[in-house]
Amino acid sequence: MITYKCKECNQTSFLQLKNYGDKKSICINCIKKIERESIPLIKIEIEHEGFYVPVEDNLDYFDLYRGENINDLCKTFHKFFRDQRYLHGKLDINIIATNNVKEKIRPEKLKKITQCREFDFYIYDSFAIEGNLYDTPRNLISNGAKFSCLFALDCYEGYIYSKDFGYFFCEGCQRTICKQNPRNGWHGQYRIINDCEAICASCYQKRILEKGIDINDVIENETIPGDFLEDSDLIQHGFTIDKDFTIGYGRISTTYHSRELCLDYIKKLDRQGFYIAIQYDSIAIGGLGGEITLWIKPKSEGLKNVI
Repeated sequence: MITYKCKECNQTSFLQLKNYGDKKSICINCIKKIERESIPLIKIEIEHEGFYVPVEDNLDYFDLYRGENINDLCKTFHKFFRDQRYLHGKLDINIIATNNVKEKIRPEKLKKITQCREFDFYIYDSFAIEGNLYDTPRNLISNGAKFSCLFALDCYEGYIYSKDFGYFFCEGCQRTICKQNPRNGWHGQYRIINDCEAICASCYQKRILEKGIDINDVIENETIPGDFLEDSDLIQHGFTIDKDFTIGYGRISTTYHSRELCLDYIKKLDRQGFYIAIQYDSIAIGGLGGEITLWIKPKSEGLKNVI
């Protein structure tokens, strides 16, 4: 009689051997062992990308009983994504296992679980996409948000649908930062320069500290651009308070009647060779009113602080 030697366990058997995934010529007992040791998971494909989600953690997340069939979880995910009105492309949800020859998923990649910051369900940390997002321009470390896929990241940043606390890419420091300060909900954290470039408040302040406000913005748009600047930073960069134009201890009110006077005075300072920095002391939401302080520094050495 013909016998066969399994290449997995080296046991001899009268039963014909089979190929299973990337395993060649193995016996039925080894096949059953591989199936017992495999980890079931769900693969979700949306638009042009796919990602994996764990089963048991998401059974809890969607309030499904652990005893329920994994197919119920697939149906739940299908309904979840179809309920997203802004998703119109491909949607495939399938059950696979870690021993799937096409996927080649190593079990050690499935040890750590995290949550998708946009959709909240659980994902595998090793397959998660790092957002590299910053809550404020002053943060040196990103907020650590992770996402199931690029589609989820785009949703979170505000590119797929309009939302509060969306994100923008700063052309100055090359970071993706929240448009509004999430700690207070109102402070805008970006400025538009050159009609189209978005930069963060920190980069904007650096520009002011180096060469003052954009005088073209003042002339063309008749605005009074500025920011909440620190006295110590202004002094360190060579600015001094302009004492020749004072309204209320050096502050210039941005009410309608004094606005034109302020604009004319800023233009005059620029013509006489000064960089101008506008320091917001207090400002209404939307910039409709408030108090500011005028700081100046000479554009060239030897220019006296005389108006």
